[in-house]
Amino acid sequence: MIEKAYKDILTDITGLDVSLLFATAPFPALCYKVTTMQGGVVRSDQLEVRIIGDDYDEISKINNQIIERLDMEGNRPSILIDQYVIRSSLSGGGTLYNDILGKWELYTIFIMKWRKIHE
Repeated sequence: MIEKAYKDILTDITGLDVSLLFATAPFPALCYKVTTMQGGVVRSDQLEVRIIGDDYDEISKINNQIIERLDMEGNRPSILIDQYVIRSSLSGGGTLYNDILGKWELYTIFIMKWRKIHE
């Protein structure tokens, strides 16, 4: 499943435990959400990555590592993982302070274009 490929990519970039939809302690924590945008041979998803933590500077560094890897320019090679070829680009994001948790949340949105390799 493509969701597992996204999880593996985010784990590789950050070294953090990555979970789908919501994150729990220990912090900093990272979670992601996938929204399908387009089907067909070359598919598109919107990938929202959310980093939650006490230290804004720390989660900002993690976020920058993710952006550096996933905001792909034309000359960068595609990501090949779990029989998927993936290209991605930055689409948006922001910051908020979660009063309930007492933590910062940085979220970044990417457009992921991918296709499955048939062997």
